Amino acid sequence: MFIARPLIMEDFKEIAYFAVGLIIAAFIITLVATLGITVGQMAGIRNGELMSADNLRLARQHNAYNDQLVMGSDVIALIRENAVDGGSLDIFVDRDSSGVSMTMNRANHTNAAWRLSSLTQRIRADSVYRAILVYDGQNPATAVHVNNPADSVTGVRFMN
Repeated sequence: MFIARPLIMEDFKEIAYFAVGLIIAAFIITLVATLGITVGQMAGIRNGELMSADNLRLARQHNAYNDQLVMGSDVIALIRENAVDGGSLDIFVDRDSSGVSMTMNRANHTNAAWRLSSLTQRIRADSVYRAILVYDGQNPATAVHVNNPADSVTGVRFMN
């Protein structure tokens, strides 16, 4: 049979040390969890800042094509720049010198059609085009001009 012994001072000390240890462990776990959440939120904010800065950089870089009249030589220059950069923009020209439309996108940016000799045959340098920036992956052949600087520039549409 079990005989209960009275709690003595030693037992109270052990229980107190154990309780203090649990409180300290809970505090440390809470601190680590709070720190992890805060770091994640800060990373999300920083990522948003970087994306906004990149969008603004692209908008400034292509601002010359934002609802402007440009010469055919400018169209050729942008197409060549885009071909060298790896096709980051989708470019649509509604009519070349023979009245045919042409589309340059990320998939076909290495085609022979985008070489300077081919482009100068298809686009007259003295032709005038109206340029419209295309945002957020819209199809440049059908995109409607919406100027929203928070969106990402993904293409340019040239209309003759």
